[in-house]
Amino acid sequence: MGHIEKSIEELKKQVIQKEKELIDIKKAVNQLCNLIEQPAIYIINQADKEQLAIQLKGDEYYMQPVARVIHKILERRKALGAGPASIREVYEEMKAGGFNFDAKNEQNAIRGIRASMIKNTAKFHKLPIGKFGLREWYPELKESNDATKKSNVKHKRRKKGSKPKDVTSVIKKILEERQRNGLDHATLEEIYDAMKAKKHKFTGRTIAFQKRGLSIAMGKNHEIFEKTSDGKWRLVKKDRATHVESSPE
Repeated sequence: MGHIEKSIEELKKQVIQKEKELIDIKKAVNQLCNLIEQPAIYIINQADKEQLAIQLKGDEYYMQPVARVIHKILERRKALGAGPASIREVYEEMKAGGFNFDAKNEQNAIRGIRASMIKNTAKFHKLPIGKFGLREWYPELKESNDATKKSNVKHKRRKKGSKPKDVTSVIKKILEERQRNGLDHATLEEIYDAMKAKKHKFTGRTIAFQKRGLSIAMGKNHEIFEKTSDGKWRLVKKDRATHVESSPE
């Protein structure tokens, strides 16, 4: 019996070795496909996935930074045709490769891996299916981000260059336009509506506050605006404005 058991163990070792060799051959074929920009021929099945851990010696990831280890794992999976990985798959391979987790338990270790991958968007990309791949695998992401950045820069420049117009100058232009059309004065409501039509950005939150702000602005600039006896507003005539400026305080 002892001789038979020994033979079984020897054969099991040979099986493992042959399985490793088979994975290596599949890996080589997939790499050649990648060189000529064709999809990988071999999809790693569950048995092959188990061999991923078997191939590790147990110290490949020992005392190495988390991000570097995850990067190596994803590269290795890609070469073997396994593609993107779940957090659990990354964890299992890190453990098989001797990574020294600075965590109290498995859940905390997995949580740490997830946080590292989500935070490091320059290297890793989360797919809609929940798995992670290397960002370099998806060149379309870079093009999309570049377009977004350019759009944001243009928006910021446009926002920076568009200063709010002075209320006084806007009201003055409105009253000047009305004068050219034969209208000497305007109600506060008419001025407000004209400013809205010009898409003026008001500072007050409510219409009442906005109108009140216009009234205060015109009242303060008495050398430009004057209120008539019927409550309407008009521009101060030039001769009267000169008289106001020259009058002693």
